[in-house]
Amino acid sequence: MMSVEKKRWSVTLTKPYLDALDRLVTEGIYMDRGSAIRAALRLLFAFHDIPPFARARSPCDQVKLERGGKREKEEKPKEEEKPKEEEK
Repeated sequence: MMSVEKKRWSVTLTKPYLDALDRLVTEGIYMDRGSAIRAALRLLFAFHDIPPFARARSPCDQVKLERGGKREKEEKPKEEEKPKEEEK
């Protein structure tokens, strides 16, 4: 297995973020906060097609499809023009 360089850094989070991270750990979804944060970062990078996280079949593909494709703004459907009622 290849060795990967790691660096330690800190981030300040508000209570709702910490509570949500702790819930993921408590429910056994992740082993610790760091694992949950790394998974979230992988999804974020894959969503924005940032190598090496960008993959053809990333977990974000469904989100992209629901939004109409890669990083495109959603367009509101145009309302059909209704004929104006004739005045009597």
